[in-house]
Amino acid sequence: MDLDSTNFSNNNFDNIELIKLNQWTLDPLKKTLTDHNGQCINLEEKPTLLLVYLAKMRGKIVTREQLIEHVWNNRYIDDRTINATISRLRKKLGGEKNDFIETLTKVGYSLTCNVEFIEKGSPEPVNVSAQKSKPKTAKLTLYKLYIILTTLIIFVGLWLLFNEPSQTKKTLTPADVAIEPLTYMEGWEYSFSLSKNKSLLAFLHRPSQDSNSNVFVQNMTSKKTIAIEPNARTKAPTWAADGNTLFYQTYGQQQCWIKKITISANLTLGESEKVTSCGKLSLGTKMFVSRDNRWLYYIFAESALLPSIIKRFNLDNKQTETLTAPPVTFLGDRFFSLSFDNSKLAFIRDYDDISRVIMVLNLSSGELTLLAKFNFIQTSLAWTKSDKEIAFITYDNTLQLINVKTKDVTKLYQHSTTIQDPLFISEDELLLSFGNASTANIRQIDLNHLEPKSQSLVSSAFSDHSAAYFKTPNNEKFAFVSDRSGSYQIWLKENNVLSQLTHFENKSYIIKMSFSANGEKLLINLDDHWHVFNIKTGNLLKLKRPGKIIRSTIWQCHSNDNILTIADNNGILNLYSLNVTTQKTKQLVRGLTSIYSDCLTNKYYAAIVENTGIHQLNNDWTINQSLHYFPEIPFATELPWAVGNNAIYRRDDDNIIWQFNVLTKRMKKIGLANDYYAEISIHYNTMLIHDIRVADIFIGKLTLPESID
Repeated sequence: MDLDSTNFSNNNFDNIELIKLNQWTLDPLKKTLTDHNGQCINLEEKPTLLLVYLAKMRGKIVTREQLIEHVWNNRYIDDRTINATISRLRKKLGGEKNDFIETLTKVGYSLTCNVEFIEKGSPEPVNVSAQKSKPKTAKLTLYKLYIILTTLIIFVGLWLLFNEPSQTKKTLTPADVAIEPLTYMEGWEYSFSLSKNKSLLAFLHRPSQDSNSNVFVQNMTSKKTIAIEPNARTKAPTWAADGNTLFYQTYGQQQCWIKKITISANLTLGESEKVTSCGKLSLGTKMFVSRDNRWLYYIFAESALLPSIIKRFNLDNKQTETLTAPPVTFLGDRFFSLSFDNSKLAFIRDYDDISRVIMVLNLSSGELTLLAKFNFIQTSLAWTKSDKEIAFITYDNTLQLINVKTKDVTKLYQHSTTIQDPLFISEDELLLSFGNASTANIRQIDLNHLEPKSQSLVSSAFSDHSAAYFKTPNNEKFAFVSDRSGSYQIWLKENNVLSQLTHFENKSYIIKMSFSANGEKLLINLDDHWHVFNIKTGNLLKLKRPGKIIRSTIWQCHSNDNILTIADNNGILNLYSLNVTTQKTKQLVRGLTSIYSDCLTNKYYAAIVENTGIHQLNNDWTINQSLHYFPEIPFATELPWAVGNNAIYRRDDDNIIWQFNVLTKRMKKIGLANDYYAEISIHYNTMLIHDIRVADIFIGKLTLPESID
């Protein structure tokens, strides 16, 4: 029998009844193992098929691809399924780990025990390597019966093969995998790149909330560090393939530049050199250099009014190529990763409706593939070393893998705190940033005072955010989101009494809260859907979407049942009113991108698609072109703004909050905001801001369990 040419999937073992494996005798048809003492062990379908195939390939290395082809019939499975099947076989066979099945790390498997095949009707075992044809002595009727039974078993086996339920895969946690810290500086270390020989680690460091981030380089042996241009704003470090040239971005005077610098093993710096422009905005996203040191890939952002795109710069001829053209108005392609074979780009595309998709661009053919659409995935992704899967992180701190071919998603690892910036450095090793970026308290600023000053509202050792304020002559209360109970829930502080309003079982993402006119309902954004929470009854009502909700959803002034929301219908932004009770909607006006209200004067203000600045709305919801404020500012993008009593507030690039009085036309500075909570929240002419304190984020190495069991 020529084993190399045998097609196992078509089952050419018709003449084989039993297989001897040391002390065991395998019956493939009965799926049993029997030892010398007659003890019988039952096997499942897949372990039986796998063991027969390994026996057939005795003395040869069997790869995972061969097992997928011949045992799983080319059905998509992940490594854990094969690992689990091998583990079950080893437990059944007993002995030491390699007594029967040997693992050749990152190569495959091989059967190491003695293997003998026994033909039907043969009293003696037949060695495969010296097998000879023997006359069949079984009766014809028994032989026909055997053929019928064999065919039936094969049919049933194939049915089970194609209908086998997918196995539940265990998501790894810190209890399963040890984390090796690589950086030790106080503050944040994130957005990193490892040199080719793994001796130098470049990363961003930010020691405090008020300081800029700077690129640092650390020697992995001595742990010595050095800053690159310490007096400048530097971002996005990435190593070239030669291992001693570092590319990075600098930003100043509304101009982003890509530079390069040589760095020796002992951290001696060469002269920095400008390479090319990365636009007028600095998004700080990662860059990549091709293995041949020919192409530099980066994000280009010309202005806040145009979507960001992916470009590449030829380091030889200094020519630039544009690779993507997102069909959006404001956001665009902002985060990406280059495959290890340099043939594909994976990137996150942000749409105007705030949805996010993962896409893959084939750099040779130009073919663009949409892999998946997600809500609230974090802003980083990375190819695995095999280039078969892309890693990304969801808001619940779960590292997931999406298969480029099948689009199947697997949860790989979940951490208790924030993780970001995955970088695979081998098949089973990856780097991540670990730790929550900050702790947050809530402060209030009474805007009725001539010289407003901030005062503490909610203070704790936990992260408190997204507060809402309600006030009447006889009552005052605050609702806010906090993780003080172990997960983010809504809390209420009323008459100095603190109570927990919600008890969501899953890890929920809660932002943007506001009270109804009577203070009995809360409008909240929960997991990217708007809901109304009844404080008295505890009922949570999910609101109907008139389209894809964008940016603003607010209570209509003096109402407990009607809200205003901006939604995208077929690419057109419309303002709708929505009744909470009936869930009926009505279109009010087209072309708005965000809306806020001054309910003390019953006025509404909006940013619009066609123009910069803020416009006041007329009573019929149309745009008042004559009442135009901040005309030079592109509020149609994500710039934060809000409305108080006869005043409009905005935050600038330096996190300073400015007040513009619409009656006196005067501008003045109110205070300093935080750039990690973009929104400005104003309730009853009281501004709520977050008092952020930088926590420690470190870069660590995660070593996954051996990819081949």
